[in-house]
Amino acid sequence: RRCAGCGVRADKRRLQRFVLVDGRLARDREQRLPGRGAYACDDDCARRALARGGFSRSLRATLRNDSDLLNSP
Repeated sequence: RRCAGCGVRADKRRLQRFVLVDGRLARDREQRLPGRGAYACDDDCARRALARGGFSRSLRATLRNDSDLLNSP
């Protein structure tokens, strides 16, 4: 898998997975939610992916900048 923030290739188990749930980006901690997933190395890369459109490209969807995503548990 490739990080949506920095582009580094890493094993899926070492990355955080994000998916669209009801049109909103959500962190998939268990990596079991259905649908296309986007991956990030850590919270910094997730912020970078949000800011630069990396999640939009990976998920093939238009996203709004959702800063609450990274503050949720």
